[in-house]
Amino acid sequence: VESYQEAIRINPEYAQAYNNYGFILHKRGKFDEAINQYRRAIDLDPTIAQAHTNLGVALLLTGDFKKGWQEYDWRLKTELSRSDKRTLPYPRWHGCDLASKTILVWAEQGIGDQIMFASVLHLLAQKSQRVVVGIEPRLVAIFQRSFPSIAFFSQFDLPDLCVLGHSIDYQIPIASLGQHFLNTETTFPKQRSYLIPCSEKVQQFEHRYKQLADGRPLIGISWRGGNKGKESRNISLKQWADLIAMRNFCFINLQYGDVIDEINEFTAATGIPIYSDDQVDSSKDLDDFFAQVAAMDLVVSIANSTAHIAGSLGKPALIFLPHVPDWRWMLDRTDSLWYPEITLLRQSREGSWSDVLQQAKTALTQIYAIRRGF
Repeated sequence: VESYQEAIRINPEYAQAYNNYGFILHKRGKFDEAINQYRRAIDLDPTIAQAHTNLGVALLLTGDFKKGWQEYDWRLKTELSRSDKRTLPYPRWHGCDLASKTILVWAEQGIGDQIMFASVLHLLAQKSQRVVVGIEPRLVAIFQRSFPSIAFFSQFDLPDLCVLGHSIDYQIPIASLGQHFLNTETTFPKQRSYLIPCSEKVQQFEHRYKQLADGRPLIGISWRGGNKGKESRNISLKQWADLIAMRNFCFINLQYGDVIDEINEFTAATGIPIYSDDQVDSSKDLDDFFAQVAAMDLVVSIANSTAHIAGSLGKPALIFLPHVPDWRWMLDRTDSLWYPEITLLRQSREGSWSDVLQQAKTALTQIYAIRRGF
């Protein structure tokens, strides 16, 4: 902080210093101050894309959706953006009438983001003659099942659209749909679920797991996420020990990635079992993973793709959030605008998960009492 303050003192017209200073303030939970610094940077240099993007994130986090989405659109111009950089030969959709038009929605960011923004695809379909969506290949099957009137294909096939025979009138990145459909809290869809798992696979998982659980509720757990913000949101498995030691529940591993050695070390050290299903490999088949999540009675997870999958399926879930959460979870609320069945458990102190894990234990105890009719 001091270095940026000094840079601003030396050169009060240094726009990037204000942006960087705002980013540090944001990470420290000083959101109003951060917003002021981002706006100062933009006043000095209206073309500084990262300051606009950071401002958008802060505004969305604090509930100013209309202005937030407008600023967030600048993410497409940042050097750090993971968005698809190829130039598409179709005009960007800015809200014009689509009654007789075909619109291409193209994926950006991670799997969780694609799942989350898919919650408004049905609204776009109501406005359009035809919607074509390029997404992560492993999501195609479940998205096509869930939105039969929309055409889905692998995002990696975008260059071959003409070959595929699609005539496109407009295009839009999937995360930009928010500015057209989600400008106030009341405009967020109230649907309990919107993605449909394979019912046959769900039944297979339920049958196998109920035999394993012997009457106990099935609790799916996930404790790690991707690289973005991993230091603040991940929880080491050993910190879960008191929670997983609750013998009235059967805990199922929903953590993606190669974690078998980690689970074996945990069980060897604690004597606490966590069941891992070797028939599920989410790196290859997300349709199986969705069905596995759907077979749970409850999901307990950090804010990662598993949380988005549970939310999209309408599966009750307890989601652990760091003291400064990602923008989508907003501030000071236990519910999620994106997923009505999710309960958010927030850190009261940065870096400490003890209170969150205790809240989860209390919630599980209450769930067990209700289920037993106590």
